[in-house]
Amino acid sequence: MRESIGVMIVLLIYPEELFLYMKRIFFTIIIALIHIGSLYGQCNLKLDFSLEKGFSPIRNVLKLSQPDGSTTILLESSVQDTCISYPLKRLGKYRLSVFVEGESIGCESLERFFDLTGEEYLVNATIGLEPSEGHFLITKYSNPSPYVKLKYFCYESRTNGLGPVFSLSNESRDTLYGEWLSGYFWGYFSSLKNGESDRLRCGSICTTFVDRPPLAPGKKTDAYVGSFGVKLHPGDYLFTLYYSTEDKRKGTLSLTREREHYKWMSAVENWHRITCKFDVGPADGFVLSASKKDWKEAVDYLLCDNKPLFNGGTDMDFNRWVINSMDFEGVDKTQSRVTVAFLLSEDGRIIGYKRIGGNELTSLMLEYVRAALRAPRWTPAFHEGKPCKVKLMVSTSICFR
Repeated sequence: MRESIGVMIVLLIYPEELFLYMKRIFFTIIIALIHIGSLYGQCNLKLDFSLEKGFSPIRNVLKLSQPDGSTTILLESSVQDTCISYPLKRLGKYRLSVFVEGESIGCESLERFFDLTGEEYLVNATIGLEPSEGHFLITKYSNPSPYVKLKYFCYESRTNGLGPVFSLSNESRDTLYGEWLSGYFWGYFSSLKNGESDRLRCGSICTTFVDRPPLAPGKKTDAYVGSFGVKLHPGDYLFTLYYSTEDKRKGTLSLTREREHYKWMSAVENWHRITCKFDVGPADGFVLSASKKDWKEAVDYLLCDNKPLFNGGTDMDFNRWVINSMDFEGVDKTQSRVTVAFLLSEDGRIIGYKRIGGNELTSLMLEYVRAALRAPRWTPAFHEGKPCKVKLMVSTSICFR
């Protein structure tokens, strides 16, 4: 008792000692919380169980063995189809087992393991049983690496329709792979209303950006990704993309066990989810509605009787404005040349653009176009006494210091 009173007197007399004492208590609490967080995860297991129509086993049992050695029976019945959500509260190794008993197949079972590291936000297990075959897929979804970044550029006009273009940058030590083709990435759009996203929409995959798995480890590389053919009206959107560090097509099952009357196909996958919020406005790709006829009708900039004016100036002023408006973060600075043609409407809006010749689609060119599409309107051009569409060629070099 006397010792406690002595400690309190010292702390009151010497404020510095009180500060150090409180600081020591604070860090002790933080360390304890970190330790608790390392033991407990915050992740849900979503399990989808289904039976092929006409297949009616006598009994189905699904068990989950947890890192602490306890076992939970998730399902024990002859139910046909069901969906189960179960919280995974601990980090470590889990074992999910399925047992099925039927007159034609006897007793069959399979177990698969998966680990929780604390990065996962969802584990999805899909189990489908047929009279002669069972499918067992476990998919872990994790947050992206901080060294993998997704950035919105602009719309790109393609033969298969308009679509927002994004740059996926990799500064990690892993090679990144897409969901369906190892070298390509495919994304999903959802509109944002009051901060909430609605249903996902996706267009067609585009394989014209790269000719190899684009995101190799060891150095910063970019892939241009999108989901094409989806026309987005002005508003706020969320682009969602999944990537893996394994060269494996999503949902690909391999033969795990085969017996005389039954075989099992299964897999355990790891996918990372990365998102990018972006907005589509009147100055974005929504207005890129130029047709081949529009390009054919357009008058070359140099041949106009009265050239279009940009902020009262020429095409040089336009180029200067665009470069000053560019965001060079994530741009490949080994590229310096941009050559692109813009199509101006009769009222001075940019309604289309094209790459010239066989120029490669680079991150620098995409950023130049993105900035150009946000430029103010031009004063319309006149040719033969009438407002006209104008084809404007831009060829510029950007020096990085």
